[in-house]
Amino acid sequence: GGAPQELYFILLCPGTFDTSEGPLLPRLDQAAYSCGGTGDVNDGCIFSGGEQNIRIEDPGIEGYTVNGMNFMGITFTAFTGYSIEASGIAPTEAIFMNCQWEDFNAAGIARISNEDGNAPMDLQFDMCSIISTTGEPSQAVVDVAFENIGGAVSLSSVLVEGVQVDNSIFRTTENGATIVFNSEFNANLLSRLSETVGG
Repeated sequence: GGAPQELYFILLCPGTFDTSEGPLLPRLDQAAYSCGGTGDVNDGCIFSGGEQNIRIEDPGIEGYTVNGMNFMGITFTAFTGYSIEASGIAPTEAIFMNCQWEDFNAAGIARISNEDGNAPMDLQFDMCSIISTTGEPSQAVVDVAFENIGGAVSLSSVLVEGVQVDNSIFRTTENGATIVFNSEFNANLLSRLSETVGG
């Protein structure tokens, strides 16, 4: 029992976390998942395999709200669906800092959605990279990199390089908001940068 902590710091040891049997399901409010003590992507905390690496959902506990969570220095690879499946509700926000997505053939990097009629959550990506480690786009393939159905997605200082995008980098629907700051995309991807459907 007892009152919840104000902040949970979850230290991930370098190594590979097999998500082929199921994704990480974060449930703690104000939890920070850090690769090592500094959240450095070069330390080698790797989430690998499966349809999703992380699935963020409303915990479904009356009176308990997950307002925020942070992921720092994690590498995501070998997923087939959306690496980050975000179906939580506002005011939940997940922040990914200094993370890397590499070498995949998948639906996309992240999807925000909520089928219960509630306002969807927000996702923020800061100083992250989405790459093919070999430089061959056939090693890093997505249909839509960021699928935003009514939520908010923001990218700041994000690098997208050596990636094959079959449809678009951003697809925003149902009055969602997608904001990009100081980010870099392959020149050949600029024609596939954004698609807005409906309101």
